[in-house]
Amino acid sequence: MKNLSDYDENVIVLNYKSPVILDRDKLSDELDRLGDLSAEAQLLKVQITHSVKLKENPSHTVLAFINGDRSKMLGFIKYGEKDLYFYRKTGEVVNKKTLCVLDFFVDIPYQRKGVGKILFDNVLKLTSTSPDEIAYDRPSDKLLAFLKKNYEMKEANIQPNKFAVFD
Repeated sequence: MKNLSDYDENVIVLNYKSPVILDRDKLSDELDRLGDLSAEAQLLKVQITHSVKLKENPSHTVLAFINGDRSKMLGFIKYGEKDLYFYRKTGEVVNKKTLCVLDFFVDIPYQRKGVGKILFDNVLKLTSTSPDEIAYDRPSDKLLAFLKKNYEMKEANIQPNKFAVFD
C-alpha cells in the first residue's frame, strides 16, 4: 500500500480505522450525504455507502475527493476485495479474489470536471492494478461510459452476480 502523500492533497483515504469515521466529523456526514445521492442515482432502495457500514467492514476502503478547506466531499469511490465466480466468454468458470469497485459517485455539480478520473486513477495507484483487472458491482451506464472514455474499456462482460468484468 502506498502513502497518501504520494497523491493529490484533495484525495483522502477513509476506512474502518479512519478518525473521520470513528469521530463522526463533518466528512463522515458528507460521505453519508453522497452515499444517499449515489443510491438515489442508481435507483437503489438501500444506501450502500455509509460511514457506519464502512466502520463495520474492514475490507472496504473509500477514497474521497474533498474541497480545499476539507468541509465538503465532492465525490467518492468505494472499493475492496471479494471472492467471486466469473464466467468467461469461453464458458470457463473462474473463482478468484478480485479487487472490486463497489460504489462510485461524484456530486452532480462536479461531474465532468475531472473529479472521478482523479479518484479512479488514485485507486489504480494505491492498489497497483489496471482498470481491466477490476470487477465492477452493478455498473451504471454512466460508469461504463466513463471507463470507455477514459480507459478504452469497451465490452463489459456482465456476470450472473451483476458484476461486470472486462476480458
